[in-house]
Amino acid sequence: MRRSRQTLRYLPLLFLGYVFFSSLLDSSFRLAELKIEGMAEGEVLQALLPFLGENLPQIDERRIKEALSSNPYIKAVGVKKLYPSSLIIEVEPRKPKALWVSSEGSLALLDEDGRPFGGPRNEKIEDLLLISAPDEDRARRLFEIVTRWVRQGLVRREDLMEVSFRDGEITLFYGEDLAEIVLAERDLDEALKRALCRYRDARRRGSILKRIDGRTGQTEG
Repeated sequence: MRRSRQTLRYLPLLFLGYVFFSSLLDSSFRLAELKIEGMAEGEVLQALLPFLGENLPQIDERRIKEALSSNPYIKAVGVKKLYPSSLIIEVEPRKPKALWVSSEGSLALLDEDGRPFGGPRNEKIEDLLLISAPDEDRARRLFEIVTRWVRQGLVRREDLMEVSFRDGEITLFYGEDLAEIVLAERDLDEALKRALCRYRDARRRGSILKRIDGRTGQTEG
């Protein structure tokens, strides 16, 4: 009697196991619909080809995420199974916030954290902040500085076209007339405030300043 009760206790588990393994062989569970959200199908489909034709219960979500993680333009991936035969891939692409030009002339997009992740493709690079810096660390540092300035309200992002670093100087190309504002690495915020005051005063007087040295206060019209 006791053995019979133990057998009955495991029957539901045995049944579920039978249903699961039967589904692996059942063609009605074979992947028939693949939907990709967040990016164009052509950008990720190649990595998903090995999963096409598999039965839905066989598909390992972790393997899909690993297959797509090699794409530098993808930030995160979500996977949803809709039984009996549909799979939804939710892709969160990296958002380009700036374009970095290295000292060698190579181009790389920077994401929200200032990290490079690939070259420009279909992005409107004219809408991105241009950062000229010799290496990745310096490019990220400049991105962080500009992000702080925008957050603090010192500058508007749309007024700042380019930021560059060379020989210890940080140079901004600012406003519609692309005025050149030169700053030293020390006392950046206060030097920027002084330079922008000179720039705006000149604009109010109807003058255009081509260059403002935030270190010395000298200007060129």
